Amino acid sequence: MSFDIIVIKPLNRDADSLNDVREVSPLGDAKAVRRIFEAKFPGAATGMFGNPEEYSLEVTLANDPVGSAHLALRSGQEWSTSSRDQFIERLDELCRHLECVAFAVSDNSRLAP
Repeated sequence: MSFDIIVIKPLNRDADSLNDVREVSPLGDAKAVRRIFEAKFPGAATGMFGNPEEYSLEVTLANDPVGSAHLALRSGQEWSTSSRDQFIERLDELCRHLECVAFAVSDNSRLAP
């Protein structure tokens, strides 16, 4: 299963849905943003992060300065509630560090922080 996520820095950081976002700020310069993603998800911004049996993550950064990050999360055969919780915890830490918000592309719902 594949799950797409968008990470942005909305001016209204209280938005519960991507539908509520009207304006965004840049996440930062590409080098700094890539370094932060690599700290939380090693390999994700330059290839792939994770254990394919459990899950993997690929990150695509848009522009420089980075306007948004697009994440492709792929679950493996050993994906579990624990896997999901671990992923969301890391995503939450990343979002707090970048002062941004992650939304599920499938239904525009807020995932983190």
